[in-house]
Amino acid sequence: MPENQEGQQLDLRRRLVRLVEQYPGLHLRELARQSDISEALAGYHMDVLVAEEIVTAQADGVYKRFYPSKGPSPTETEKDLIRILRQRVPLQIVLHLLDAKQIGHGDLTQRLGLAKSTVSYHLGKLRDAGLIAERTGSLFLAEPKRIERLLLRWEPPRDLTDSFADLWEGFYMKKKKPPAAAETAPGGV
Repeated sequence: MPENQEGQQLDLRRRLVRLVEQYPGLHLRELARQSDISEALAGYHMDVLVAEEIVTAQADGVYKRFYPSKGPSPTETEKDLIRILRQRVPLQIVLHLLDAKQIGHGDLTQRLGLAKSTVSYHLGKLRDAGLIAERTGSLFLAEPKRIERLLLRWEPPRDLTDSFADLWEGFYMKKKKPPAAAETAPGGV
């Protein structure tokens, strides 16, 4: 293989590793999109990175999600939550609940601008994961502080939040701590 091509492949793998480190839990299609390469090419390089134990892959239904092998990485419990919060609609629901504290299903559906059945489907996933609860017709987050810490520590990719940037920026700007304070926080999520 020509030296220039080897260098390009190494650069691409470095970019993929940086994405996995910055946004653990991304699936292959998202890594390909973020890297502006084909899914097949991303899959080939991710297989090499997994074989070299630079990243780990975790099955998630039809998806394979990737996490760093070394350095900061979510715990197994955090991975279960990140898996859900790397999806646009569940993330939007969680951010609305962080903002409103509690909200009715109809009001949430209206805020999201989605079909009631779509919202119900994603609420079910969030409920099954223990992220939300319901009392007297109002939905609320079961552990809002834990979810805040998780979102601040393992921030979603920018393009995932672009369609509801105002909501994300409002949460992020209210809650983000200076980097020195965030690094010294004990215990994580």
